[in-house]
Amino acid sequence: MKAGCFLANFSGSSMKRNRAFNSVFLLIVLGLVTGCNSDGGTLYDGDSEPIREIGGSPVLPPSGDLSVSPLLLARSATISGKRAVPMDFQEVLLEISIDNSSNVSTGVADIAFISYEDGYPYFLLDGTVVSARLNGASVSIVQTQDPDSLNSIRMVQLPVKAGANNRLELSYELTSDAVSYRADGIGLVTAMADIDDGNFFEAYGPANFEDDQFRMKLRVNLSGVSSAHQFFTNGRLTELGGASWDVDFPAYFNSSAFYFHVTDTALAVRTGNYEGLTKNIPLTVYAADAASADSAMNALPGLFKELESAYGPYLHESFTAYISGSGGMEHCGATITSLSALGHELTHSWFGRGILPGGGASGWFDESIASWRDYGYQRASGTALRSATNLATLSKFERFTPYNSYADGRTLMGEFDYLLAGKAGGLRAVLKEFFAMKKSQIIQTQDFLSYLASRSGQDLGWMFDRYVFGKSSAQAATDAKEVAPDSQPSMHPPALTRDDIERLR
Repeated sequence: MKAGCFLANFSGSSMKRNRAFNSVFLLIVLGLVTGCNSDGGTLYDGDSEPIREIGGSPVLPPSGDLSVSPLLLARSATISGKRAVPMDFQEVLLEISIDNSSNVSTGVADIAFISYEDGYPYFLLDGTVVSARLNGASVSIVQTQDPDSLNSIRMVQLPVKAGANNRLELSYELTSDAVSYRADGIGLVTAMADIDDGNFFEAYGPANFEDDQFRMKLRVNLSGVSSAHQFFTNGRLTELGGASWDVDFPAYFNSSAFYFHVTDTALAVRTGNYEGLTKNIPLTVYAADAASADSAMNALPGLFKELESAYGPYLHESFTAYISGSGGMEHCGATITSLSALGHELTHSWFGRGILPGGGASGWFDESIASWRDYGYQRASGTALRSATNLATLSKFERFTPYNSYADGRTLMGEFDYLLAGKAGGLRAVLKEFFAMKKSQIIQTQDFLSYLASRSGQDLGWMFDRYVFGKSSAQAATDAKEVAPDSQPSMHPPALTRDDIERLR
């Protein structure tokens, strides 16, 4: 999952599809990383030709390798008589070309990956696959469903060997509703949603399940446009001129972490800096109106001070906020949000996008913390027995967070705070320790629960069973009074609608 060092140049004015990805043109660099990994290798030479062999001897995940998720290893399944095996993305190179004259947007992707079981690899993509090659051989891609019918997956119709390094090259068309085509320009924003039936990066390019971290390099090209365009991202941006941009995203990102927005819409943009505990943090805030952009920029210093004080130094390289007036979604160091939910979304830069949940069954963790913070970190007065709630007993194919994470989750956080108040200094102190230990890593529910139990010095198994896993047979707490769960609405705004997305582009 951890990508190596990329040293790359783009040569020529465009990428040639007929070279079948022998030239890597897509520096899709939404990254927050300032340099190359010291243990990495060079992928491209100055002519953009690959100089590292992608196929090779098997490389199985070492025992205890924390970068390989247990869920990733468990998501193999037999589909239509074939063994479908998950892909562990090592790196993705992507070029998206948007033609305003034809109203067609296309993508070319080069994915280096490993699978840990013999079988037919699969990935996520909403667009239409035009052509594909696996390790140099032409291959068909079949669209099907995972065994629990939660996701539409793309299954490669050639098998791979366990542990082998592989290369999948894709040419595809984006869905017709992914881009807004206008008279003189275009609009595209990675509008995602992580609650219930949401969507992640698969709407724009090949993606994976949330427990896979990988570096992505992106190039975006526009043609048939006459107006000026602005480009916003949570990656490291290079403007190439001629309506083309490169973005580099770092290796700790997963498929919901990436954010970019290219538009010809006139937007109010404010930039600044916050002097954080350990570094200077560049800030970009933009909105349709100057008042919203100004209000958000004025609010950010106080929010950063609050959150760094509570949970430690900010992880990401910068912070970008699109003040939308509605909707809400967090990314690594970026958000689309209403002004009222800015603090909620910034909290996710610590929990959700600083520590990254590995799927729907662990997504409750960060939403519970952010919601608990929204309501003033209310500490429970005891652990009264209440109705069982299910936050984490979900399918291994579930990518999205259950909506009850907000109310039920923050109630549970207040109870954890009560139990930790004496010995560990309260839940916030424990969360600060947990963030320092797990930042930039994928976690599962059990990682968090195990740490809580160790810091509390108490047997919390009955609480986890009843309020996290939904088991109603848990033992009674000391105070067996039955109470109703907190039913206050969340301060998290509802997911963006299709009309919202069209407006925001």
